[in-house]
Amino acid sequence: MTPPWVDGPQGVRRGADAIKTELAAQVAAVGGVVVMLTALVSSGGIVMAEQVHRSTIRGNTITSVVMAVFELGADGRIQQWREAYGLNSATDQIEAAVHQPR
Repeated sequence: MTPPWVDGPQGVRRGADAIKTELAAQVAAVGGVVVMLTALVSSGGIVMAEQVHRSTIRGNTITSVVMAVFELGADGRIQQWREAYGLNSATDQIEAAVHQPR
């Protein structure tokens, strides 16, 4: 069974197909994403990663800081994946980029 992906303010996705579909839609919406890892900590089966996601829409940079927590099973596979970020900040930046005159 594929672990759930708790996508912060956007809800939970269950199953590999649902997770792949949502990730593909998010990346397509912003024309790709560059992820820069800024912090990584772990303890036992818990891994926490702070990341900065950058993408470009109509020449405007969209930046989001994302905090992800991964719970790993004994086999090293992800059992749960949770993310937190400011959805309003991201959507405000996207809205401004889309409506900015060229």
